[in-house]
Amino acid sequence: MTKSELEKIYRKVAEEIGFKKDPVREGWMPKLGPNDYRCKIVHGFTKKGPVTLTVGPKGAVGMEALKLAGDYALVEKKTQPCITLPQVWDLGNYSDRSWVARERVEGSRPLFFCDYSMWAEKRKVAELYWNTVKIFSDVKSEKRAVDGFEYFIRERLDRWIEIGRDSRGRKNEQKQKIFRNVADEVFSFVFYETDIGKRIAYLEMELFFRNFGNTDIVLQDDKFYMPSPNIAFFPQFYGAAYFVWNVLMYSYDRRHLDILVDVEHWRRAFMEKCRNEKTREVFGKAFYVLLLERVFGALLVDIPRGRSPLGTRHERDEVKAGKSEEMFVAVLKYLLEKLPTLVENKPFEENIKKLDKLLT
Repeated sequence: MTKSELEKIYRKVAEEIGFKKDPVREGWMPKLGPNDYRCKIVHGFTKKGPVTLTVGPKGAVGMEALKLAGDYALVEKKTQPCITLPQVWDLGNYSDRSWVARERVEGSRPLFFCDYSMWAEKRKVAELYWNTVKIFSDVKSEKRAVDGFEYFIRERLDRWIEIGRDSRGRKNEQKQKIFRNVADEVFSFVFYETDIGKRIAYLEMELFFRNFGNTDIVLQDDKFYMPSPNIAFFPQFYGAAYFVWNVLMYSYDRRHLDILVDVEHWRRAFMEKCRNEKTREVFGKAFYVLLLERVFGALLVDIPRGRSPLGTRHERDEVKAGKSEEMFVAVLKYLLEKLPTLVENKPFEENIKKLDKLLT
């Protein structure tokens, strides 16, 4: 949907429900492609108080997702600490528009500094993650995942590669080609050339939050809230990799070595808080593959498009974007070095040399 079409729907819904935009808060519009917007999310007020409004065409606000959120809320109080969902105060789903207005929850983030965290903070986030996983395992839903882990990774990589083709400039196109080639070789290595795929290929697709990052979670009165919950099927452990990726998006000013050490500390924190030894072993291997998918998304899409925190709605911050690209290249190189340690051969030496050139 174009920006003008979405704005027209937003104005219509705002008038219908008596919504007034918060004058000091900017809204945002998640994109599906060039001039193709999924929805508009904006903070404001209705007669019930402060709300966060999500509005778009029919289907932008999934009724099934809202039902799943309701199912989650029924069992969430059994395990603490965990993610708590805000109240839904208004919703609609028509042929030309859909919306949901949720209680606006404000507070701090789980990590005081998004790019740096103490060991105790990491353990607290890991506990929050595993408790939230436990809640989803208790959610009774008739909905089932259609495809498996291998399909998920392939579809995601293909999606990042396709969107990345829009990159402008000869130099950027050359970088994109390197990243695309590495992505294809990693996929082939994991799922077809080694037994890594066999060890993790049977990861279950489970219900979880689409966005589970430090910037997605709000801490208020010792409760962790997900202000804009979007629930779908993801591979086991995806939320942990997503949280680390979110931290990395804000780590562009840190030394690369410190960042790589931090990645391992995060991995260890999640593993230590896992209560099941067999799950812990599988997590240790799957984490690298899941984080690789997130890194490719950053290099192929997030950085070239200047997504937060690398710019504004109108332009990307070239300095931040450059630092972020170098940092993610260093993380990608590190993960290519870690993957072969799970098997006996070392297949990525040529790719590592290419990535080294991008860091010089």
